[in-house]
Amino acid sequence: RLLFFFLCVAIGVAAIVALRSVMQTVRLKLTSEARDLVGADVIVQTSRPWSQAQRDQIQSSVGPAGAPATNVVETQTMASRVESGVVTGVRLVEIRGVEAAFPFYGTLELAGGQLYSHRLLAGRGALVQPELLVRLGVKIGDGIQLGGRPFTIRGVVTKDRVQRAGGFSLGPRVYVDLADLVDTPLLGFGSRATHQILLRVDAASIDGLVPRIRRAFRDELVTVRSWRGLEDQLGRTLTLAENYLSLVGFAMVVLGGIGVWSVTRVFVQQKIRSVAILKCLGASSGVVLATYVLQVGWLAAGGSVLGVGLAAGGLSAIPSRLLAPLGIAAVGVTASAAAQGIAVGLLVSLMFALVPLLEMRRVKPLLLLRADTALTARTRDWQSRLAGAGMIGALILVAVWQADSLRAGLYVSASLAIVSAALLGASRLLVRAVRPLTRSRHFALRHAVVSLGRPGNQTRVVLMAVGLGCFFILSIRALQTNLLEEFTGQIGRNAPDLVLIDVQPDQVEGVRAAVTPHLTQPARIWPMMRARVVGVDGRRLTLARVRHHLPGRAPAERAADGRRVLAGTDDGTPVRSGRRRGYRGVHRAEHPRRGPRGRR
Repeated sequence: RLLFFFLCVAIGVAAIVALRSVMQTVRLKLTSEARDLVGADVIVQTSRPWSQAQRDQIQSSVGPAGAPATNVVETQTMASRVESGVVTGVRLVEIRGVEAAFPFYGTLELAGGQLYSHRLLAGRGALVQPELLVRLGVKIGDGIQLGGRPFTIRGVVTKDRVQRAGGFSLGPRVYVDLADLVDTPLLGFGSRATHQILLRVDAASIDGLVPRIRRAFRDELVTVRSWRGLEDQLGRTLTLAENYLSLVGFAMVVLGGIGVWSVTRVFVQQKIRSVAILKCLGASSGVVLATYVLQVGWLAAGGSVLGVGLAAGGLSAIPSRLLAPLGIAAVGVTASAAAQGIAVGLLVSLMFALVPLLEMRRVKPLLLLRADTALTARTRDWQSRLAGAGMIGALILVAVWQADSLRAGLYVSASLAIVSAALLGASRLLVRAVRPLTRSRHFALRHAVVSLGRPGNQTRVVLMAVGLGCFFILSIRALQTNLLEEFTGQIGRNAPDLVLIDVQPDQVEGVRAAVTPHLTQPARIWPMMRARVVGVDGRRLTLARVRHHLPGRAPAERAADGRRVLAGTDDGTPVRSGRRRGYRGVHRAEHPRRGPRGRR
């Protein structure tokens, strides 16, 4: 029974400690690198070239002291191989033009241990990702052509932590000097480029600076983001996952608590004579109760420490290949997770053990002389009821604590109470339903049925524990399924798992033959082109600001009402028109989830 008590506590504590340690390690790793992922403290970006007035407005928002700033421009173009003066091979690439100060945080990791320096980009130098070398069949020192200008490959970027502005890349990334990019025709009229200004400011001023810049450009096509926002987003997502997984561990602790209650009840029955002897020697009920509560507390503490040890052993056994995608070499038990696990193990053990221990108060010293004074039935007095109510309240508080949400904790507690009551009622009905079998002619069956209903038997406890275990397993599985369904609904049920871009007409059949053996649905090949909105309701205009001058409403509101939006190229040639219900932000010919417009 001692081993069973230990395991009931240890397994639940191990689950909480292991799950929280993994999530806390991942969260610390990602949030600590949030600044490196952004490359600056604050990024202000637009889809149009910066005017001097806009630059002055940004500096005035920063303050009179100013802030170090650098410019970055991102765009897409075709890269080709230059071999003996002949251009061969064409691939779509993402170009990032940077200045000498880029990046403010982090660095680019280059192949062969080469250190990144802006001097590598001087004189039309380029840093490329490894996939471009494979696609074009080139190597370091070879020349490629970008925007009709020759560039020389000076290095290979093996690890690029700085995120792209839109978060979605259409091809391998190529780094060039911003001055060399401006010298190409890629940033001319009609180009689709993202112009960024990276700022380095004090961490304390970020929270106030970002809203000021947003207010200053609220009527223009300018967006602002910071590493603090990325950190908060990652932190909220991982904290939510951590709290959800901690509820899984809490469910295991509750099941262990039921086992603790059962073991403690048997323990009390075995110690009745010992309690009577102590009372004969002058020990009061309070002293006896405190003695056994202290024993249970030490047992719970030992089980909790054993659970932390089990968690440490389990985490050390995780293969490194499973942690490598998260950028983590190993996972250990964190101090916060261990403290929470031990605290939950102690609380739950004491709560579930206290009610059976209260029965010791009714043991009389006379039991040593007259055995008929022993407890034959369990009764409930106001102290036992108060202890039971306190146990329920404490369980609710632990659930709220683990979920980090009052609403979620109350939902979990309410469902636990409803299911427990239903299972308890079902167990009683089962015992009553099989009672007529006590008159069976078969001795084994008659004896088994009598044992099920014998006072002090654990039939109802076993049924409730097994039922709660099934309930928690099914609930966790159902919640996982619902979360996946919701995620699928957000990205679209027909969203692809793999997108191949820049498939030429003469490559369609070859690509189709290569992917067909791996498909669950036929591949769809769509000709696409990018465009800019040049007219609303048939009226040609230039959307320099979000609130363009239109009768009565802004273009975004008119488009949301379902009015006609004419999308076309910069020379006015329409590529697609029609009603756009629910399409907001007509300054870009893209849907926020479905991607670029202009498909056929």
